[in-house]
Amino acid sequence: SRVVLPLKGPLKGGGGGKYVKVERFNNVHAITLPAGAFAFYSLRVYVQDAVAVTLTSFGTVCKCRNKIKALCVMGGIELKRFSIVAALSVMMTGIGNITGSGNITGSGNITGSANAADLKTVTVPGTDVTVQALFQHPVEPPTASPSAVSPARPAIVAMHGCGGNTRRDGSLVARVPDWTDRFIAAGYAVVWPDSFGSRGLGSQCSVAKRDITPTTRTRDAYAAAAWLARQPGIDPGRIAIIGWSNGATTVLRTISSASPPASPDFKVAIAFYPGCRLIAERPATDGQPWRSRVPLTILMGAADDWTPPEPCRELGRRQAVRYIEYAGAFHDFDAPNSPVRTRTGLAFTANKTGEARVGTDPAARSAAIDETMKTLAAAFK
Repeated sequence: SRVVLPLKGPLKGGGGGKYVKVERFNNVHAITLPAGAFAFYSLRVYVQDAVAVTLTSFGTVCKCRNKIKALCVMGGIELKRFSIVAALSVMMTGIGNITGSGNITGSGNITGSANAADLKTVTVPGTDVTVQALFQHPVEPPTASPSAVSPARPAIVAMHGCGGNTRRDGSLVARVPDWTDRFIAAGYAVVWPDSFGSRGLGSQCSVAKRDITPTTRTRDAYAAAAWLARQPGIDPGRIAIIGWSNGATTVLRTISSASPPASPDFKVAIAFYPGCRLIAERPATDGQPWRSRVPLTILMGAADDWTPPEPCRELGRRQAVRYIEYAGAFHDFDAPNSPVRTRTGLAFTANKTGEARVGTDPAARSAAIDETMKTLAAAFK
């Protein structure tokens, strides 16, 4: 049988038809791009338990095997493939065929967007300000029955660092789409509250006297959790909080036993390279040492000279905190494709010079990603 589906959006570039052919031969589906266009195409389809996904372009083949998370870039084709059920985003130039063995659906989920992370801007009612945030919910794969009810999804409140969610030019910080794609592929919704932009502020990394502190930002975390709980398709009993740097310190403040629990409260918390010194040195507001009221994992670089690891090690030693340290890793070790460099003019660093090294550590990044996804899967099951 042969099915011809229209694209939701126009193709970018000249030439070519306006349709994508989806053909089925026994248990193999082939999705064929229209000929005659040489600009960027983008398709989004769904793969369920496929044994292999094969892309062919000008005689070049790229395969991603089942149960192996992979990113294949070859011959102008980018394929993101995750096991079980996930969105498969393909950007390609020129003419080519996409073929797959297994169960590849071609129902209407074919778009003309080149964005792997289809984040949208939402407004989250806060206690002192309406918080602007970025949000994405996993797109449900096609079902045999139109009346089938999709399961409620876990969700994540993701707290940005001192630089915010965006750069000076307005583009997203690489961490946002990188982690969003990963969460969406795992079936988790995610919201990124913009604590600084929502209050008319830019990056705070070089600001010593800050109007918005991690303690202030706890209100945004609470508001984001409450907002998620009201969204259709979200399981309010399975919401996690994850933060990076200043956002990680916000996580520690938010989940403190001295702070009022969120409603609903967080199922689990993960903090990437937080600033732990003040928390480790000072008692909480109730006069007792800081304690977490939810399961917490801290992920630190052993060579971090921006937020030094020793205070966080101390928290790990004396509290019920899961502390993991990566040898030789600097601040932002999980950043995608960020060469190690020295940042200057920072407000707070370990040696008080305003200088700190930041950048990707491939081994630490891979291990931390694996740790994060395993921690979430265990908490959400």
